[in-house]
Amino acid sequence: MEIMQTLKEDLQITENKKQEVDATYNVIFEIIIRITSEMNNVIKTVHKLRSTQSECTNSINELKDEIDLHDASCINVFRNEAADLEKKIAQESGLEKALDENVQQLQETVESLDAEAKRCGDLRHNLHTLIDSLKDQLRELTREKERHRHEFQHATRKLQEIRQTIQCATGEFEIQETAVKKVVSNATEKCPRINTTRLANQIKTLLTELGDKIREIENQFGCLDELRRQLKEKEEKYGVNIEFAAQLKQSCEKHIERVEHRQNMFLQLRDLYSVCVQKAFTNVLSLTQYKGTVVIDHTNKLLDLHVSVRNDEESSKDTKSFSRDERSYSTVAFILALWGCTRLPFYFLGEFDVFIDKVNRRVITDILLDYAKLHPQSQFAFFTPLDTLF
Repeated sequence: MEIMQTLKEDLQITENKKQEVDATYNVIFEIIIRITSEMNNVIKTVHKLRSTQSECTNSINELKDEIDLHDASCINVFRNEAADLEKKIAQESGLEKALDENVQQLQETVESLDAEAKRCGDLRHNLHTLIDSLKDQLRELTREKERHRHEFQHATRKLQEIRQTIQCATGEFEIQETAVKKVVSNATEKCPRINTTRLANQIKTLLTELGDKIREIENQFGCLDELRRQLKEKEEKYGVNIEFAAQLKQSCEKHIERVEHRQNMFLQLRDLYSVCVQKAFTNVLSLTQYKGTVVIDHTNKLLDLHVSVRNDEESSKDTKSFSRDERSYSTVAFILALWGCTRLPFYFLGEFDVFIDKVNRRVITDILLDYAKLHPQSQFAFFTPLDTLF
């Protein structure tokens, strides 16, 4: 409809332009007719003047002949008349020249008006073509409008049928809804409503299975009323114990949560201490010509020490292949690593240098003394059966 209205407005505008062009064409055509009539009048006047000029020329010639025949006194008279006639001829010649220029201007005006009339004719022809195309579009839109009108009438009839169907379905739905509400109210009296995504067949199957199971339980333990009566009697008899058991259960759950939290904290601390012991053991070994690592396996409860000479990249010894010096030095290093992860007021270490030569004994003693100096907040006691003078 909007397209048809737009095309109608364009057609009306085109009709208005056509009328304006026709009016302009008629005005120009009238101007051309008027100018043509004026030009014809001018041409007639020019022909008349030319004929008058010819007559005057003939008269002059005749007068000249007559002047030759007359006396000298008459000659002056005729000469004066001839001069007057020549002046008149000159004036008429100027007037004829002006008329020629006017005719030339009028011809140019006529040519320009012819070009304008031709342009207006072409414009009029183009407007006719545009109007024809708009009329074709208008006819096409009219046919489409008619087709849409028929479709609308068909859709209206169909909508009425659908509305009637909806009314019938609404009535049926209200009847079914009333029946469903009644059934739901009856079911709600027996059991609270349960939201589920299962299908009706699945629910029926489950209902059948539960009915069979309920009958089996009733055959085994008795009916529901009897069980409720027994439960009520037991609640009256053991109600206090039940509340106490519930409190104990809550307290047990809280204690279990605390134990789990403590276990998690213990595992975190254990892993942290393991890393600290490994780093401390490596740092203590790095003070001498040895290097090594300690691997603590909490799952299998194993402690594995690996010690080797610092400049030896290939050899690596475990605790079974240690010499006495290496075993004692590794033991002291491991003990210092353990001390670094604990904070105690007293530390005691005895017979740490029994199986060590003098050089390593001096090194280990210096390490122990330096460690004691670095921890003045604690007291250290080192026992040895050997001489402490070096």
